[in-house]
Amino acid sequence: MKNILVITTIFICTLLTFNKVAISQTKLNDNVIVVKPYDPTVGDAYKINLLPEINDTSGVKNIFNYKVYPTQLPVDFQVLPIQPAKMVGEPISKLYSTYLKAGYGNYNTLLGEGGINMLRSKDYSGGFYIKHNSSITKLKLANDFKSPASYSDNNVKIFGKKFFENSTLYGDASYIRNALHYYGYDTAFTDTVIEKKQVFQHYNTITGNAGLLTNYKDSTHINYDVNLKYEYFEDHYKSYQNLFDLRADVNSFYKNELIGGTIGISWINKNSAMDTLNNALVTINPWVRLSGDNWKINCGLAMNVDAYSDSTFYHFYPNVNMQYNVIENFLIPFIGIDGGMIQNHFSKMAKENPYTRPGLQMNNTNNKINIFAGLKGNFSKKISFLVKGTYGTYDNMYFFVNVNDSMAIGNYFDVVYDKVELLHFNGEVSYKNSEKLNIFLKGNYYKYTLKTLDKPWHKPEWDVTLTTRYNLRNKIIVALDVFCLGDRYAPNFRTPDSPFKLKNTIDANIGIEYRYSKVLSAFLNLNNITASKKYYWNFYPTQGFNILGGLTYSF
Repeated sequence: MKNILVITTIFICTLLTFNKVAISQTKLNDNVIVVKPYDPTVGDAYKINLLPEINDTSGVKNIFNYKVYPTQLPVDFQVLPIQPAKMVGEPISKLYSTYLKAGYGNYNTLLGEGGINMLRSKDYSGGFYIKHNSSITKLKLANDFKSPASYSDNNVKIFGKKFFENSTLYGDASYIRNALHYYGYDTAFTDTVIEKKQVFQHYNTITGNAGLLTNYKDSTHINYDVNLKYEYFEDHYKSYQNLFDLRADVNSFYKNELIGGTIGISWINKNSAMDTLNNALVTINPWVRLSGDNWKINCGLAMNVDAYSDSTFYHFYPNVNMQYNVIENFLIPFIGIDGGMIQNHFSKMAKENPYTRPGLQMNNTNNKINIFAGLKGNFSKKISFLVKGTYGTYDNMYFFVNVNDSMAIGNYFDVVYDKVELLHFNGEVSYKNSEKLNIFLKGNYYKYTLKTLDKPWHKPEWDVTLTTRYNLRNKIIVALDVFCLGDRYAPNFRTPDSPFKLKNTIDANIGIEYRYSKVLSAFLNLNNITASKKYYWNFYPTQGFNILGGLTYSF
């Protein structure tokens, strides 16, 4: 066996040596032809998907044996007392007891105003107030005649309050003097230029008022407000009027319901060169308030006694008001019915229309019934709203008309009466952003149904009021007031079929106040900035664009 292996090895070696010699003796060709560039490639790699497995046939079971020995760790902790929080109140703003205001403008307008007030006190409050506002001017009428239209308003008032533990005693007294001229007249009726003395009028008003008001917070006491008022009123033509008004409002809780009532007596004595009048209006109105978590109902029955020197009339009116809080303070629908006697008198008419006939005689208005419904609430914490519709019937509703007689030229106003059905819609939106920006928008729509009159003389079909206040860092205060009034009509006694039309008016006013310091400020009022020629009363144009500026000082 060994010999065979050796022989085989020698044979293989001899064969290899022979081949090498043969190859080396062969002549090689030196030309090399390259068909394409060398392209190295790597063959695909195949993953071995076999995972190693360990088959451990022997298992080891660990057995633990331990014990827990609870031991309390020493804790060294000292409790430090917490200092109580201190409430720091806001600093109280400084009050100034006295202020003065003075200004001047075109149309020879003069403004003076002043006041003295008591500073903070838990026992008393009171003060004194005085104001003068006048204008010396003439205004052009329809025929370009200049008529004396000067006026003067003066007011002096003293007031005070005494605070007790559960009540307040209050009172005030004032004197008001208003001087004016009946400057507006029908220029088609006469071309005579009237003199100031011929059309001069003044009103003097002396008022005293006193009352006692309680403010108990618990339900076991009776709260009341008793008030007595006296007013003396006279004009340039020796017509005068005395007015006494005594009124008491009382309420108290009975179990969970609030029960109350109002009792009032208003007595008027009027004397003039034309006539004398005595009228007393007695009001008795008991009521009860029922309420739940989301609803409230006020129920009452009012009685009015309308007494004259030779006659007495009794009237009864329901007084019901219901509301339901659908969404907490955001949506509150309400509905109700009421009515009442409206006392009309000479001083009330002169304040509404100062160009009324001297010694005007008035009848009371009977508001027989009012039926109303609406919605009120808040869109947000800053925006509130009110929408209301009312249907009412009236006896002796008054309307102002120019006096029609041989001695008048249309510059005085009288009143006429009619039975009226009135449909009234009104809406209000208020936006209040702290003290920085306040906006108030209000609109009214009126629909009169008359029995005898052709039109509701001097009554507008609609009116809109916009009031805004903007406070810029308590340094600059800007106010914008816009008042729009719809078309009105006045009777034309010469041609009754063609009444006078008083076109709608827009009265826009801008007020700017610059506070130089806490005690000194300057103001500028721009009135009637549209410079429109307005007629609130027939034949009476108002002043055009006017400007008033001045200073205010406090100390």
